[in-house]
Amino acid sequence: MKAWRRTSLGTRLALAIGVLALVVFAVVGTVLVTSSKRYLERQFDTQIAKNQDSWKAKGYAQQPPGWYSVAFTVKGGQATQIHGGTPPDDVG
Repeated sequence: MKAWRRTSLGTRLALAIGVLALVVFAVVGTVLVTSSKRYLERQFDTQIAKNQDSWKAKGYAQQPPGWYSVAFTVKGGQATQIHGGTPPDDVG
């Protein structure tokens, strides 16, 4: 405690302002990242829902023709394709 009192007032003020700035930056950064993540997730969900609705309106069951998707399960670090479909001829 004596060492702190021996430092000049300018040094103590500079350190206090630096610590305060770090705390403020951490809080603002956390709030911005969290709110941006929520916003982007909502936007993504909205876009996916719109695409699915437009596909259904055009009479597609799940995906437009020419699209192909594959589902995998991962067990013990090994990915295995879930059966139920075959890839198109042009996909390896």
